[in-house]
Amino acid sequence: MSFSVVFGLATLAATAPIGVHPIDVEQQLAFLVNDWTIEGYEEKYSETCTWWHNRSYVICESLDETEASPNHSASIFGWSASTKTYTYHHYAQDGRSRSETCFPNEQRGLTCLGERRTEAGIIQSRSHIWPEAGSAPFRSERSQNGGPWTETIRLKYVARKQ
Repeated sequence: MSFSVVFGLATLAATAPIGVHPIDVEQQLAFLVNDWTIEGYEEKYSETCTWWHNRSYVICESLDETEASPNHSASIFGWSASTKTYTYHHYAQDGRSRSETCFPNEQRGLTCLGERRTEAGIIQSRSHIWPEAGSAPFRSERSQNGGPWTETIRLKYVARKQ
């Protein structure tokens, strides 16, 4: 193999994205990858988020021991090339799940939108997460039947100390 072919292949490899998505998509998701806990619940909550094969998704596994019995769940953050949106899927140990469409927000994070029907009507949700040094603040809001938005959760994910 000639030097120019080897050099060309090395140059191509150096400029190619690491995973299957464009580099800007990976950068938008990358802040989620960490070993997290929630500020104030360091001994009772853990969530480990890692890249899945070829950086195709970020998969998060959590253990919440803030209630009487431990609660396990898994979340998957990804990208839909067909809709040009980010995706969020959540699966709880009790079999419940939800899927939301997400968009980049002004804080370089994600805002995810959800909707579900209940006996009380339609509940819409907006969840915001964004990167800060060593942490990821999170805020969730909801609206019932088109009413005003009210904040339901505000917390800060922080890197777990090993």
